[in-house]
Amino acid sequence: MLYASAEDFYNKVATIKRLSREEEKELARKMQDGNEDAKKLLFDSYLPVLASFLKRYTRNPSLDMVYKGMELLHTSIETFDFQYDSPSPNVTFVHFLSDKVRRMMTRYIADNHIG
Repeated sequence: MLYASAEDFYNKVATIKRLSREEEKELARKMQDGNEDAKKLLFDSYLPVLASFLKRYTRNPSLDMVYKGMELLHTSIETFDFQYDSPSPNVTFVHFLSDKVRRMMTRYIADNHIG
C-alpha cells in the first residue's frame, strides 16, 4: 500500500483492528502452510503495532522510516518461528518485532545524523 505521508499512514492504521490471540495463531498456522492471504492479514494486523513503535523511537517519523518499518515487518513475519503449540514460548512476535524496530531506528538515526 502506498501512503502520501507518514501522517496518512498513521491515520489509516489507526482504524485497523488487532487480532485476538486465537486469530493470530490460526493465521500463523495457515501462513506456515503457504497461505499468502493469511500472511497479508497477519502483516496488516501488525501495522498499528509498528506505528506505535515508530512513534516511540522518534518524534516525527518520516515516510522513509515508515516504509523501512514495513519492510522490516514483512521480513520479521517471514523469519519469526510462530510455534504457538509450545507450553511457554520464550519470545513473542511483538517482542521480536520491537527489538528489530529499535535496532532499525538506531541505525537510521546514526546513518542520517538525526538527533
